[in-house]
Amino acid sequence: MSSQWSLVRMRISSQWSLVLLLELERSGINPDITMHNILIHRFCKDGKLEMAKNLFGKLHSKGLRPNVNIYTMMIGGFCEQGLLGEAKELLMTMEDTGCWPNYATYNVMVRGFLKANDYIEANILVEKMIGRVFLVDASTLATIVDLLSCKGQDSTLFYMIKKLVPQDNTKGIC
Repeated sequence: MSSQWSLVRMRISSQWSLVLLLELERSGINPDITMHNILIHRFCKDGKLEMAKNLFGKLHSKGLRPNVNIYTMMIGGFCEQGLLGEAKELLMTMEDTGCWPNYATYNVMVRGFLKANDYIEANILVEKMIGRVFLVDASTLATIVDLLSCKGQDSTLFYMIKKLVPQDNTKGIC
């Protein structure tokens, strides 16, 4: 089975990915969650969000449970398309089903809100990240720094940076 999945990992188009999935199913091979993960990732990367949503929506009927990676890819796809309301809704669904977001999930969402200039929502997510002891990744931090350089002295962005930079607790220590 793994050799079939490695074929999908190659840079094939969304169209061919879908053809492969349908052919596997027609042949009686039931693709596992890893295969669906790869396909949803490809669809989101290619900007084929409707195809990704369609496949994601069929997971439960196939007896598959979305994992944190699939949720994060879908949330990232929504954020890339500027569909932040749908991204937030999917995050809530994710948590409601007992699948907890990880640092990557939060970073994708924070970047989405930052790029949409919704610093308040991004800040709320940063607070959640800190509360769950997650760190921002280099890409998210770079996005904040880029926005600071473009937007000037936005107090919300400075506040975010202050929360993210470790505090110096070494006063009096040589």
